This record gives sequence, structure tokens and C-alpha cells, in this order.
Amino acid sequence: MRKHSFLRGLTAFTLAGLLAFYSGVVQLPNVSAESITDLKSQLAELEKQEEENNKRLEELRDDVSQKRAYRDELQGKIDIIQQQLDILVQRINELDAQIEQGEQDIADTRISINANYTKSLNCIKMESSSMSP
Repeated sequence: MRKHSFLRGLTAFTLAGLLAFYSGVVQLPNVSAESITDLKSQLAELEKQEEENNKRLEELRDDVSQKRAYRDELQGKIDIIQQQLDILVQRINELDAQIEQGEQDIADTRISINANYTKSLNCIKMESSSMSP
């Protein structure tokens, strides 16, 4: 039963399509020599635009490649400068340590000088008191 109703529906749809086609409800486009010429000229114009687009795309690719190369070169320079900075920071740290050691040596020398001065002063005082009658 279902098979018959499907076939009836398909037949009705096909007949309706044929009726619409032959009655002029659905019209096929008129193809003429003028429209074919127009289509050919449009096709030629589109091919020209495609060629121009491809040329521009190639220029952009070259530009991107140049920018990547420039970026890579800049990154190389940045890496070298960073290495130089690291070396300079290490040298500054070494100099700071030397300065700190120098300041400690100066402080130790002052203490030693003060101790020697005090000792010498005491000796002078003792000598001068032993010389007095």
C-alpha cells in the first residue's frame, strides 16, 4: 500500500513539474550569441583580475618573507645585546664584591691604625711620665 502511494505522489509531482515547464511558469534562460560574448568578456576580465590578485599575493608573500628575515635579524641582535648585558651585569657584581672587600680592608686598616696610634700614645705618655722628676 505504501509503495502505491509513493508512486502516485511521484507521478503527481512529475506531472506538475512538466505542466509548469511547458506552460511557461518555469522559463529557461535565453542564451544568445550576445550573452555568450558578454560571458566571454566577463570571463576574460575575471581572469585578468585573478592574474592581478595572484601578482599582488606574490608581492605580499615576498613582503612577509622580508619582514620575517628582518625580524630574525633583529632577534639575533637582541640576543647578542642580551648576552653583552649578562656579561656586564656579571662584571658589575664582581666590581661590587671588590669594592665591598676594599671597604672592609680600609675599615680593618683604620682599626689597626687607631690601635697602633693608641699604643704609641700610651708609650709616649709612659716615657714622658718616667722622665719627669
